[in-house]
Amino acid sequence: MKFSLLFFITCLIVNGQTADTIQISKIKSVKIDSIKIVGNDKTRDFIILRELTVKKNEKVDKKKLDFNKERVYSLGLFNFVRFYLVKENELVILTIEVEESWYIYPIPFLYFYGKGYDKATYGIDFLWKNFRGKNESLRVIAALGYDPYLLVNYYNPAFWDYNEFLFSPSFYFATPKNKSTEATYLIGKDFEYKIFNTRLAFGKRFSQFLESYITIGHSYIETDYALKKVTASGKKIDNSMTAGIYIQADSRNLKQFPESGIFATFDYQKVGLLNSKIDFTKTRFDYRHYLRVKNLFSLRWRLLSINNFGKNTPFYNYSFFGYDEYVRGHRYDYREGENLMFGSLETSIPLLKEKEISFDIPNVPKKLTSARLDIQLIFFFDHGITYKKAISFKKENYYSGFGIGITFLILPFNAVRFEYAMNEKFKGEFLLATGFSF
Repeated sequence: MKFSLLFFITCLIVNGQTADTIQISKIKSVKIDSIKIVGNDKTRDFIILRELTVKKNEKVDKKKLDFNKERVYSLGLFNFVRFYLVKENELVILTIEVEESWYIYPIPFLYFYGKGYDKATYGIDFLWKNFRGKNESLRVIAALGYDPYLLVNYYNPAFWDYNEFLFSPSFYFATPKNKSTEATYLIGKDFEYKIFNTRLAFGKRFSQFLESYITIGHSYIETDYALKKVTASGKKIDNSMTAGIYIQADSRNLKQFPESGIFATFDYQKVGLLNSKIDFTKTRFDYRHYLRVKNLFSLRWRLLSINNFGKNTPFYNYSFFGYDEYVRGHRYDYREGENLMFGSLETSIPLLKEKEISFDIPNVPKKLTSARLDIQLIFFFDHGITYKKAISFKKENYYSGFGIGITFLILPFNAVRFEYAMNEKFKGEFLLATGFSF
């Protein structure tokens, strides 16, 4: 990092040019004549440039430069990102200095799908990012325990480089436990499914803020019981083709922990192509809005709606609270239905912002011991409901929770959240989680 900047400055001196650094914090508006990138030893220039809303021969201010710096951070490829304005022979050059991060992560994980160690799922999440400099990734997740599974996914956001096409094939095998209490009551005991899924996604990135892709795949789901609702066909095996469309709008500044912008997705999946006995559709709409208030704190809210359509939606396609989605204050309060609605409101107050940290550990690459640290104090309120065909607005069908927490954001790696939540009856629970609430 230091070498790349020194090299850049040295080149200016050798060429007999005079260069002055303009303090970004003091500018009101300045015209950018050119853009240079230094430090990207692996990542290709166009991967960084296509994230920018700043263009040559345009005027920019501090707010716009700060937004663009966070968008480059959002790629998840760099330990540090710095923007400099350099004035050289009456020309203003925007210099983007980055420090490449470590790109191979074999990370162990442990999830609990209920109270007790018998509900634990554990394994290795192997992620290899940016191996050709185009921000593509190869991910292999192998899990054992309560819900064993194997996931293999390849994602390429620049399949044809400058043409902005997306490409992502995936394979999924799992033997999950049945999560539906209705299914358990119908069968009379716990049971599990065997699942083989393949999917191919191909799409287009239309701008920094909009992308969409279509999917086609195959679904194989097997169980020991030939009953309607346990499977969609009423046989022991559901074997069908799937197809869908996904649309994403994203104007967040820092994707890992946004303070401004929106993030909205719509996912439509049709199950049962080429099989007349299987016919149902699942949609998922997720809207998130982020608003910064005078650099003092930020507000964020989320609305999630998951809906199933069809005469015989199988139990395995139900929506659940208490697993991937949950209301804080009701972490292990399991609820199910064909449909789900969820809302969340958060206020975050920065305690520490953009602190660059680095440690010297013998025989450990510097890229693994350097990061950007942010600490946020969080206040939250969650609200949710599951239902079948028609939504009921009875008070007892809803549940909610509220609380306080602290989030440690360690870029480009992950985040750790410590939270205390209470439900409507003021019964509290401590929560420890990685990643971001939303």
